[in-house]
Amino acid sequence: MPVSGVGLVLLISPPHPLPRRRDHTRTPWALPPGWRESEPHKSGDVPAVARDTVRFNLRSSKDPDHEGCYLSPGHSQPLDDCGFNMTARTFFIIHGWTMSGLLEGWLHKLVAALQTREKDANVVVVDWLPLAHQLYTDAVNNTRVVGQSVARMLDWLQ
Repeated sequence: MPVSGVGLVLLISPPHPLPRRRDHTRTPWALPPGWRESEPHKSGDVPAVARDTVRFNLRSSKDPDHEGCYLSPGHSQPLDDCGFNMTARTFFIIHGWTMSGLLEGWLHKLVAALQTREKDANVVVVDWLPLAHQLYTDAVNNTRVVGQSVARMLDWLQ
């Protein structure tokens, strides 16, 4: 049975700004109403239960069966134990909605490719499977929690 999923890896933007529409109408890819105007959420706004379902897996092996190390904001010991390189580039790979409840094969291939290309880099897989393996609309709503958790991790790593 084929398995499909949606994933986010990179944001590619044009080298120049896109032209604005004269009639100022919304385009199909515009943000939903209220998103731009809403107050930014602080990490404290994320319910602890939801926050705990977003995990950060530092991948040190190209073997997809290798567990990796889990990082948690505020806990420095795993950084040392897992060999996190504070001076190297860090890549976050964020999967998308999933029907299967499993990480897709492309994710493991991307991890291996990054590790091959960027030998000293840290590769972190943002695992939000419990929130992504829902009805699609529920998973979409859960992306805010994921974004807030990633922001919290990035703030802590700085």
